[in-house]
Amino acid sequence: MLKNHLKIALRFFLRNKLFTGINVLGLAIGITAFILLTQYITFEKSYDTFIPDVDDLYRVTLTTNLGDNGFVTSATNHPMTGGAMLSDFPEVESYTRIADKPMAFSGTMNISYTNTFGDEIKSDANDDHIYFADNSIIDLFDLQFIQGDAATALNEPISVILSEKIAHRFFGNEDPIEKMIEVNDNFKLKVTGVFKERPDNTHLPMGMIVSYNIFGPNGDHANSWVWPEFYNYIKLKPGTSQKTVEAKFPEFVKKYLGDIMIEHGFEAKMALQPVKDIHLKSHLLKEISANNSRRYLVLFIDRSGFYHCHCHD
Repeated sequence: MLKNHLKIALRFFLRNKLFTGINVLGLAIGITAFILLTQYITFEKSYDTFIPDVDDLYRVTLTTNLGDNGFVTSATNHPMTGGAMLSDFPEVESYTRIADKPMAFSGTMNISYTNTFGDEIKSDANDDHIYFADNSIIDLFDLQFIQGDAATALNEPISVILSEKIAHRFFGNEDPIEKMIEVNDNFKLKVTGVFKERPDNTHLPMGMIVSYNIFGPNGDHANSWVWPEFYNYIKLKPGTSQKTVEAKFPEFVKKYLGDIMIEHGFEAKMALQPVKDIHLKSHLLKEISANNSRRYLVLFIDRSGFYHCHCHD
């Protein structure tokens, strides 16, 4: 029976070559589109999931009504927020502060290094994902060190750690540890570590991280409650509920911002934002990088007929 059906089908295909070709081509395009779409969906939904314990990792957001547009939520917060939470909340295991390049440099950032042959290697570092951060960023975001001591790499004020790609750009096959790179012919940074390239599916790509201690212990970068321009990330202890911590924010905000809110006549609120949700669900002021939209992804998939298979959480 099956053999007869195959013969009939083969005869039909041979007599209708154009029709058969169009159908086979359409099938091939459909299968290819399905595979590509599935890969795209999987990639978009996997952002930051490679980080160990990512379920315990959060960004601390700040909502205020300082302007004329009512309450507005920002991805940044005050530089003392994370440290104060570590001190006041037993649920917090660790934290890190991050400042992006515009906080320290305006305009072009040029980096140079003179190698052992006397050749000067220069590079415009504006697209190198440069940040200033506490040493704890290494553990929180699981930076995989190739060279250097991850436990102390960013302790010194002039220390800097580089991605493998950037380290190779400047040093080639030379050992980069303890080498000095110069920024804008103005000051020097000492390379204290090299880490593996991070996966592309992260809201926080990193190429170069300068020690947060470069700002000093006494300035506004370290002690201000009136400068909400810094990214604060915290890690909660295992098993801690996000809602448990957020329930403590009203008193926390009153303790540290109460007098300032009264003086300037505004309100402030804080919340925890899961790091794994940032790429598809966050569109706040001052995002550290461009995110995608879950709504756009759902619409795209729905139009393609794959919504129920791939887009429900």
